[in-house]
Amino acid sequence: MNSETQMTRYHSILIVAASAALASAAPALAHVRVVSTSPGKSKTVKAPAAVIVQFTGLIRSGTLSVKGPGGRAASMPGGGRDPSNLTRVIVELKPKLRPGVYTARWSEIAADGHGKVGKFTFTVKS
Repeated sequence: MNSETQMTRYHSILIVAASAALASAAPALAHVRVVSTSPGKSKTVKAPAAVIVQFTGLIRSGTLSVKGPGGRAASMPGGGRDPSNLTRVIVELKPKLRPGVYTARWSEIAADGHGKVGKFTFTVKS
């Protein structure tokens, strides 16, 4: 094998290796997204004890609050990143929620520094 063929083969191997490295790094660089909420978006449920928003990756910080019928606060103070699961935000709800539509508002700062906000509703049945 001549040196030109060896160099071509060497460059091909480098290109394949670099492409593989970039492809495997892409998910790590992707921004986090909401995987699920509990209660589910637009679902009708019995009064839950807590509301959770689950993300696809680690978050640095976050907030979560819930308001009920008439715009009254339904969540306890201090909703935010769950110390036992750093991929979600959680907030406890006040006892004895009234039937009606509730709105959960969340924010998060991902491990990569990018932030997002969102909201969803659920209904508490009587």
